[in-house]
Amino acid sequence: MSLLKILRHAEWWEYKLPPLLSIGYATLILNDQPIFDHAATILMILLSLVVGAAYVSIINDITDIEDDLAAGKTNRMASASKGMRFLFPLICLLLGAAFIIFFYWPDYLSCFFYLMPWILFSMYSFRPVRLKNRGILGVFADAGGSHIFTSLLMVSSMCFVSGREVNYIWLVLVGAWAMCYGMRGILWHQFHD
Repeated sequence: MSLLKILRHAEWWEYKLPPLLSIGYATLILNDQPIFDHAATILMILLSLVVGAAYVSIINDITDIEDDLAAGKTNRMASASKGMRFLFPLICLLLGAAFIIFFYWPDYLSCFFYLMPWILFSMYSFRPVRLKNRGILGVFADAGGSHIFTSLLMVSSMCFVSGREVNYIWLVLVGAWAMCYGMRGILWHQFHD
């Protein structure tokens, strides 16, 4: 069982990270900030999002084991022991909490935007809510967790580290674009499934 396969690195990292970088760069440019002065912050944000994405990949596979086996699909977590199925998400949750406490705090808006994908994807995967099986609610949950709140996080974090107020027009425009991009992504994924 390869860690990179469990994290589904080939399925999303190439097309989800560049738009986030673009949003971060554009926000810095709008705030008259040099991009290179905030490179370390951008990398930390991306690292925190990778931890969240790992959590999502792991819990989605864990909660889909039975359905995937019935459909004849390969499931990366099917061969993992029950202890590992508990340990992997727990490690991700602890790392996510560490990012909130040691990196995002006291930027309350960024803490909220960072926390929302964790909540949405937990509701997307876990029963009894399992938004994944609830049509358009699942589409919105996936789009919100994978694109909307991560994009808004990039805007709020770049404003915070720049010492600038959040431009709410820019925030709304980024959120609207991210919703469209996220809905396209999950619908495309479902089409291929």
